Amino acid sequence: GAAPTTDGDGCWNAVRSHFSASELGVVVTWSLGSREARDSRGARFSSMDEMRQLYGDRHDVALLVVARGASCSQLTLSLLRWLSAGRGGCIDGPNLGAREAATVLRFAVEFYNHLPAAVVFTQDDPEVKLMQRPGNQRHPSDAPVGSRGWLRLLETTFDKRREAAAAGAVDVANESSPWELGPCPCTVDVERGFAMRSYGEYRPMHWWLRTFLAPPFGGPA
Repeated sequence: GAAPTTDGDGCWNAVRSHFSASELGVVVTWSLGSREARDSRGARFSSMDEMRQLYGDRHDVALLVVARGASCSQLTLSLLRWLSAGRGGCIDGPNLGAREAATVLRFAVEFYNHLPAAVVFTQDDPEVKLMQRPGNQRHPSDAPVGSRGWLRLLETTFDKRREAAAAGAVDVANESSPWELGPCPCTVDVERGFAMRSYGEYRPMHWWLRTFLAPPFGGPA
């Protein structure tokens, strides 16, 4: 059947309730034009299915799918199965130039007062190995994403950062390198395709940083 969508206040409130009652929220930006959808090797969305197997049966994990340039009825079977458990929803709409950044921004606006303990943003080709062993891959954490141990590590990292800022040991608005809340299920990926000539001013994270973070701090993004 079709995925539940978040049209109307009733659906929005139900999805928000699932997120606020969860330990982990998973927010997926999904597109028919993605790398996984174009995969000619027959491995389409296999990593998404792996993630569903990890989290799909957990009652403390909520899912939100943001379908860009596609309908929620066109989701993969793995996502439809995950959503059929009734602990999430799907939003569909145009494939905006800054699609991943737009997902982060809309989630922040709609769910700011309904947050789970932690949120993971991903596309439809997640690095599941990073979810299972997050952090620096030379010395990864044994606590998988969504576990109580992982949440405690995040809280410890944040508390140390807050204490350092309060003591004047760091200036959070003027740092030479970005701070990472860890252990993070992520890597730094320099995508050469996001050139100004092809994406203009809509390069996703550059647009998000320039628009929403630079003005409050009065400095460059």
